[in-house]
Amino acid sequence: MSEVANHDLQITARELTQVIANLRRAMRRTQHDLFSDRFFTTSEYEFLRFVADHDKVRVGAAAESLSIAPNTASTIVNRLLKMGVISRTGSAADRRVGELSLTEYGREKLLTLIDHRVSILVAAFSKLDGEAEFAIRNALPALNHLIDIVVNLDGDNIRDANI
Repeated sequence: MSEVANHDLQITARELTQVIANLRRAMRRTQHDLFSDRFFTTSEYEFLRFVADHDKVRVGAAAESLSIAPNTASTIVNRLLKMGVISRTGSAADRRVGELSLTEYGREKLLTLIDHRVSILVAAFSKLDGEAEFAIRNALPALNHLIDIVVNLDGDNIRDANI
């Protein structure tokens, strides 16, 4: 890769990380301002989404998949258990191992929060011109593909990128 192309990719990568951070921050702030039932931290929300997608997941497996420390995962789990949004049951294979699932209350809270996020974006999309909406809509498959690649990167791939 040429030095110019690598420099352009670095600029794009920096801009993308900033755009993602700004969108997350704006969504979190707007959701908090508009909806009074927002009582999860970002980490709790992401953990709750993971449990929703991976019923009967172990704490350690969730922590590893979310790239968080096991003690952080335990803290999040304890808070979510106290809120009544998840439950922990013994594994059928090994009763000493706890498996996490969403409670019905947790499912309701999660769906409400997802609905809030969707309504914020629908309102924002309605203010975009057709060209901007089209560009974002058509970028989604490429962004999902980029996510898949990032998930599968290892240290050698990153070092070889000549940053």
